[in-house]
This record gives sequence, C-alpha cells and structure tokens, in this order.
Amino acid sequence: MITFLIPSYQPNHTLLDLVQECSQHPIRIIVVDDGGQSSYAPIFSALPQEVIVLKHEVNEGKGAALKTGFKYIKEHFSHEHGVVVTVDGDGQHKVSDALALGEKALTLSSSIVLGVRDFSQVDVPFKSRFGNKLTRFITQFLIGYPISDTQTGLRAFTMDTLDFCLSLEQNRYEYEMSMLLGAKKFKIKLHEHPIETVYIENNAASHFNPFTDSLKIYIQIGKFALSSILSSVIDVSMFAWIYASLKEDLLFRVIVATVLARIVSSMFNYFVNKHVVFNAKESGSRSLFYYYALVVLVMLSSALLVYVFDVLIPISPVFIKIVVDGSLFFLSFNIQKKVIFKGTPS
Repeated sequence: MITFLIPSYQPNHTLLDLVQECSQHPIRIIVVDDGGQSSYAPIFSALPQEVIVLKHEVNEGKGAALKTGFKYIKEHFSHEHGVVVTVDGDGQHKVSDALALGEKALTLSSSIVLGVRDFSQVDVPFKSRFGNKLTRFITQFLIGYPISDTQTGLRAFTMDTLDFCLSLEQNRYEYEMSMLLGAKKFKIKLHEHPIETVYIENNAASHFNPFTDSLKIYIQIGKFALSSILSSVIDVSMFAWIYASLKEDLLFRVIVATVLARIVSSMFNYFVNKHVVFNAKESGSRSLFYYYALVVLVMLSSALLVYVFDVLIPISPVFIKIVVDGSLFFLSFNIQKKVIFKGTPS
C-alpha cells in the first residue's frame, strides 16, 4: 500500500487540486494541517472524506508536520507492506512521479528514494537553481555523498525507516537535510529517481524562505566541519602549551605534547560528534572503539611527521603541526563519515 503524506501550511487551491488527482489512484492520503490561521480551515474541510487530516494547533514547521504523519502511519499501518511518499502541497510534484517513487520503494528495504529534479532547465527560478546547486556542492564536499538534489520534498520511505525519521530532532525545513546527513549512520540507503521540475507561478505557493531556511540547512551541514575544526584548535593550542612547558629532548617533547593534546581534543570531538552532529543515543561502544583506533593512527602519523619535518626544516614545530594536521584532517573526516559512524545502530 502506498501512502501519500502531504504537509500543508496556509494552502491555496493547489492542495485541493492535488488531492483530487491523488484520489483517482488506489492510495492512502494523509494531510497534515500545520497550524495555519482559521481562514484556511475551509480548504481542509473541502478535502474528500476518505482523506485523513491531522492537525497542529499552532505552526510547528514542515519537519514537525512530517513527523506527525510518520508517527500516525507507524502506529496504524506499520504492520502492512507499504511505503510512505512525502508530497509537497504546493503543486510542485507530479502525481505520476510520486507514484513512480512509491512503486520503486515497494521493491526496496531500509531505503529512501529521492525524487531528483533537473535544475539546468531555463525555466527554473534562479533562487531555486542557485540554492539547490550550492547546497548540493556543500553537502557532497562535506559528507562525500553523491546526492543530486538535496532539497527535494518528494521522497519515498520504506516502513523500516520511520523510526529513523522520528528520531531526528529538527522540526522545520532543515529536517529534510538532517535525513540525508544521518542516513549513512543508520544504514539507510539513498536512491534517486528523476522527476519533472515544476514551478507554479514561479514557486509562489512555497513557504520556503530562500535566506532563513537555507541558512538553517547550511548550519546543519556545517556541524560536520565545525566539530573537527574546534577539535583541531583545542589540539594545536594544548600541543603548543605542553610543548613549551617541557624541558626534555625534542622527540620526548613532541610525543608527549602530541599524545596529551590528542587525548583531550579527541574526547571533545567524539562527544560532540555523537551528541550534536550525529545525535546518537546508543552506548556507542562500536563507534568508540573504531573512533579511537583512528585517533591512535592519526596521532602516531602526526607525531612522526612533525618530528621528521622538524628535523629537516628549521621552523617552529607548532607551524609544522598545523600544516601536517591540516592534511590529516581531511583523511580523518572522511573515515569518520564513511566508516566509523556509518554503521552505528539506532
């Protein structure tokens, strides 16, 4: 069974047109009224009787509306072999595309199918074309995941992904980005399916604010890099302080300063990654073991390279360490994203 989940905030006639077209197919339709003003109540009242309407008393955001729908589906329909397709209520998605995503998801497990648009078309509004390309570039650079359309709202979810979707804390437009960032960690596969790019009246019905909502998305992505950057600052600062405090020979000073600085900075990095970046709630014994195996490897590499270059090049070892660790940063970053936190269970 395919269920269409449509979050809606202050809709216009396009919601009625969309639902009317959806009603012509053997699917279940759930609409979430995300706390719009009472003047919009007649639109929801005009929906066909078979449509399930869930309501927020106040506006809580698109992410919260999706989670309300996911929770209802999990409680009432998780026993059946089905999928959930999220469809924006502003008319941007073709029903035929949504059905195609649902049919594809029915053949999969532990998967999210993304409906990806072609932003090279000349009729795509500049703000949408630019915003999507920028977000796509940043996302692929930081998490190493080849996602063609990071902001698509047309997505199909297998039933076994609903717990993951409900575990995410974000409640507004950044919620959809957090799905992409967290999917690898929970062993959820991301698939892509081409869809038609539709902008009705230059996307006037959308409540997506290209500045504030994009900013939230970029902040969400930036957590990945910021955790490592702050850890590097702590590491370099402690290394400089410890190195200057010791009076022993060069090798001893470099090794001790590197080890102590890395212990403190790695503890900070692990806990920030776990509780802020990845929002992991499990004990994390597996990720902790592999994380510190990586820490030891990078730490030894850092100490060896700093020592070698300090002998060969007569400049400050602190400067050498910044250059060395700057290179090791990218290696460590990708290993954490692709290996260590990829398989952490929920």
